[in-house]
Amino acid sequence: MTGPVEMEIAVYFNPQAKVYTKGGRRGIGTLPDLDNCVKSIVDGLNKVAYVD
Repeated sequence: MTGPVEMEIAVYFNPQAKVYTKGGRRGIGTLPDLDNCVKSIVDGLNKVAYVD
């Protein structure tokens, strides 16, 4: 495949998810950075679905 590639990515977050902190406390986590999520998906598809 040559030329530009278009992707549509849907990422779902659970804003009520609980996480454990370094101190062992349980609290409300922060949402992941959307840019990092998209980059992980695009990097994982590199050389599998397309050649960069």
